[in-house]
Amino acid sequence: MYAIFADGGRQYKVSEGQVLELDFRDSTAGEVLTFDQVLAVSSEAGSKFGAPTVAGAKVEAEVIGVSQGPK
Repeated sequence: MYAIFADGGRQYKVSEGQVLELDFRDSTAGEVLTFDQVLAVSSEAGSKFGAPTVAGAKVEAEVIGVSQGPK
């Protein structure tokens, strides 16, 4: 199962349990982020594609920490 969602002008393909690196946001570890601009969802039952988004679909992610690179 996977979903494709849009955030910050980018599209991300994610699966359950995947660790994803996003642009910085003012969040703390343990906070849950919800993305509702889901463009496609695929599972064993089939695939759904939005026009432009899949109605009622959302992706939830838990923040595990902030990672900063060199300036």
